[in-house]
Amino acid sequence: MRHSTRLEVHLERLHGNFNLLRKTIGQKDLLFMIKANAYGHGFIPLFHHAFHQENVREFGVASLGAALAARNEFPELKSDIYVFSDLELEGKLAEAYHQKGIIPVLHSLADLQHFLSIPEFCHVPLVLKFDTGMHRLGIEIEQLPELVSLLKNKGRKSIYHLMSHFSCSFNSVIDDRKTTHQYECFLQLKKELRQAGFQIERTSISASGAIEQGIGVIDETHVRPGLMLYGPSALDHQKDWTWQGKNISTLKTKIIRLFPGKKGMEVGYGHYALEQDGLVAVLSMGYGDGLPISLTGASFEHKGFTGKLVGRQSMDLSFVLFPPEAEGQIRLHDEICIWDDDYSRIFELANCAHSIPYEVFTNISSRIPRIYCLK
Repeated sequence: MRHSTRLEVHLERLHGNFNLLRKTIGQKDLLFMIKANAYGHGFIPLFHHAFHQENVREFGVASLGAALAARNEFPELKSDIYVFSDLELEGKLAEAYHQKGIIPVLHSLADLQHFLSIPEFCHVPLVLKFDTGMHRLGIEIEQLPELVSLLKNKGRKSIYHLMSHFSCSFNSVIDDRKTTHQYECFLQLKKELRQAGFQIERTSISASGAIEQGIGVIDETHVRPGLMLYGPSALDHQKDWTWQGKNISTLKTKIIRLFPGKKGMEVGYGHYALEQDGLVAVLSMGYGDGLPISLTGASFEHKGFTGKLVGRQSMDLSFVLFPPEAEGQIRLHDEICIWDDDYSRIFELANCAHSIPYEVFTNISSRIPRIYCLK
């Protein structure tokens, strides 16, 4: 566990993002995605905050294990927890669904057949996810007649939640027609299921990128926001950004060594030689903490000076080269801010690493403490 490095999670910023989102979507219900340890910010604390402070009653996780962690931590909280991918429908773990009130998102006919064959599952809400063109997880549209027959043979007349997922909603829906096509498929799917006599209680297809662009929101009961509630826009290009939320976390570390560097001086692994004179700051954070080697070249602002990440990060340490005139101004044990509430900073780091904001957040390792701030 680190003490000189920390991820501050500002719950008042999260509250502001919830308020901003609700102004965007009106009366639509939220299914808050808290996968991957709440995108690296801490699953249990954010679950607790969202339930008590934001009145969220529906949550999405990737695995049954995550859903059980929430149920075991807060057995008294009455909420829907959806498991989206790692279902564990067979074996002893499957008992958790009806015993703990957890909801599996069924994404194959095989899962559905197994679900319908277990008597205890008759009291578990039926949630179906269809593949409308992403080809990841989802029941194929062509299997709809078989699915209808299967449900009718088991006496099922209602679908608790019907879902799909866009593959390219991070692109402009004007320039990339894939999202529009997928949504047309979803609308047709709903129509055919209703014509077959099924009541559909809830529907959703839109995650952050689609919500920002207003597609799949108006005609559905729910949206499934993820990244946008943690701060950044989910869209790829800055020209398309409409979301004005705040990044909910601030990542800070300390300078643990400071020395003047001369052009040609080798620092760290691999015979890396400084390309110019400057002030070298050794940070107490490396790729073992979530600063990957691919971030070499990223810039950092501190006390009015711009530093550059140089050399090759080690597991525990990184080097930042500041200009020579920073000597005497930047000091040993100064705290360096890697990112703050401006989510454009996350995009800068992601672009430098040829990555995306999701990965920047989830890279932060468990040895970085999460500190939860109310103000």
